[in-house]
Amino acid sequence: MTRDVSALLEREKDVLRLLLVGNDAKSIARHLNLSTHVVNERLRDARRKLGVGSSREAARLLAQAEADTPKKFGDKDFGYPKPVETVTDAKAQPGQKLAQTGINKGILVMIFSATMLASAAFLFSMNNAAPSGAAATVVSTYPANGSQVKAGPYKLAVRFDRPMAPDSFSFVQVDRSTYPECSGKPEQSADGKSYSLACIARAGKRYEIWFNRKPYLNFRGKADALPAFPHRLRFSVKP
Repeated sequence: MTRDVSALLEREKDVLRLLLVGNDAKSIARHLNLSTHVVNERLRDARRKLGVGSSREAARLLAQAEADTPKKFGDKDFGYPKPVETVTDAKAQPGQKLAQTGINKGILVMIFSATMLASAAFLFSMNNAAPSGAAATVVSTYPANGSQVKAGPYKLAVRFDRPMAPDSFSFVQVDRSTYPECSGKPEQSADGKSYSLACIARAGKRYEIWFNRKPYLNFRGKADALPAFPHRLRFSVKP
């Protein structure tokens, strides 16, 4: 009995993702502009390929696989990326003695001196290095940050201050419950500055999405390939 999600076609994954976030066959059909019959066929094919008896179990297996390896379109992060972990630096306890670390004062002085020399060399190299250009910046989004929109289909869009690398993007979720319900591949505008994605807004929901967020930084400038500055978008939907 197979559990290999790589056997699934992208169209089958799309219906499973929408099923996982609470849609039924009819709402998936409306969202993807398909017939209910076609949606049910894709769900049936996904169940057969994964060797499971229910569509929700197939969706769960896909979500699990994409949580371990974020869904990508080519080299672009999308879907269910792992949440970013917060790392806190450990601090020494007050009054901790040098003897407890196994370092005597002489060695400590040598380490301190070497660190100072290395820091000075680094600062010198930075000050004398050729200046680099600033990274791309988000100039507008739809919906606008903090806005409230009507329930129903809409185009999630982000616009940068310069042309971006083609077919390279990171729509990043931090919580599956607040990530917009979207499908298909993001479309890039003719001038290269904007990306848009077909989504649907649910009444009363609050959404959050990042355009670039470590470790997912695939929105990049076309000219310099530098990752764009991360940008967080939050908006809500009217009841």
